[in-house]
Amino acid sequence: MGAKPHAEAIRLRLEELEAESWLGPERSSWPRYLYHVTDVQNAASILASGRLLSRKRASDFQEMRNDNASQSVISATDDTVHDYVRLYFRPKTPTFFHNEGIRRISDRTMDCHCPIPVGLLFDSYEILSRSDSKFSRGNLASDNTLYQSAADFAQLPFPLIYHNRAIYQDEDKQAIIFHRHAEVVVPNELPLDSLRIVATRSSAELTTLRTLLLTRYSSQRTIWRQGLSKTNVAPEFFYCRWSFIENVQRDGDSIFVSFNADTESPGPYDVRLQWKNTKSTATSIAKLTADRSYQVRIPDGFKQGSFTLEIRLDDSLAFVGPMALIRPTLFHG
Repeated sequence: MGAKPHAEAIRLRLEELEAESWLGPERSSWPRYLYHVTDVQNAASILASGRLLSRKRASDFQEMRNDNASQSVISATDDTVHDYVRLYFRPKTPTFFHNEGIRRISDRTMDCHCPIPVGLLFDSYEILSRSDSKFSRGNLASDNTLYQSAADFAQLPFPLIYHNRAIYQDEDKQAIIFHRHAEVVVPNELPLDSLRIVATRSSAELTTLRTLLLTRYSSQRTIWRQGLSKTNVAPEFFYCRWSFIENVQRDGDSIFVSFNADTESPGPYDVRLQWKNTKSTATSIAKLTADRSYQVRIPDGFKQGSFTLEIRLDDSLAFVGPMALIRPTLFHG
């Protein structure tokens, strides 16, 4: 793929932007990347295929495992936009305020839900310098105007695009929300050559991503291992305000499950634990609040070996991963 004319000007503007003091430490890395956040099941499919597809192609090829977009917003967006791979200039867009994390069905808003988000962070300069990439000043559902030149890029209102605090009464709330949705788009599909980071909120969710890749896409292991080598537990790229599992550990005859203690959606949830080994499957069901740590006894028949544990909260996958039997090490004096 060739580069845009004046691509060097885009690179210089990104460097200037990264040096801006108003970004502060929390946002200082934002200009380095463009962000695509999707549910873990979609992320596994993307890493396995080695490409990120437009909504239309993902639908045509039946590669969208979980549609975490708001259908009301999608239906209001011009059909031509669905032919593009869509990346955002920032993490934590307004849309993901409404759909990130596990919530009770009655607490979900905008008819969208992304139980386990995974962030795919692409090199911003490599994407923006492509001759076929374009960008918007804000929400494409409201205004589908796209720009392409370095001169237009220099005019983007990044203080509004990167706005990341409460909106004061004397500020234009609609303008800020509009610009926070600014995007970079590429037609049809984007290979993962420019992928730099695969981000998850917790070690448990990273285990879930690895497990989905291993169990569903083992024949494509050479491809997905390249993407998985870029994984980081990086909660700073997410809101982390709702329910998710931080950690799952096996210790003796028990499993210890730690939930996000700061959740604003503690439940209670109908929790379903499925235990599976080479010989049998068992299911445990409980009702609990997802805001603390729990000790769960391993059922008889699974204590003496390794097994896979899957945890669901209501209708949402919260964790799946292998639980290996850890044997004590004997030391001889």
